Amino acid sequence: MSTADLADALGRSDLRVLDGSWFLDGRDAQGPFRDAHIPGAGFFDIEAISDQSSPLPHMLPSPEAFAEAVGGLGV
Repeated sequence: MSTADLADALGRSDLRVLDGSWFLDGRDAQGPFRDAHIPGAGFFDIEAISDQSSPLPHMLPSPEAFAEAVGGLGV
């Protein structure tokens, strides 16, 4: 989707924009998200939504946990 098409689509009830920004160096991506993001976008926190019981980082959670997390974001 082009930026022009997205701008035209913002505000539609069937569109939910999520910002999944993440920094490899460990910086907090929520600060930059708060400072500037696409209007109406939600923040997809890869750390919060990952499988917290896995010893590996950023692992996909169970389908149920994922559905609950993204459901809370309006997806």
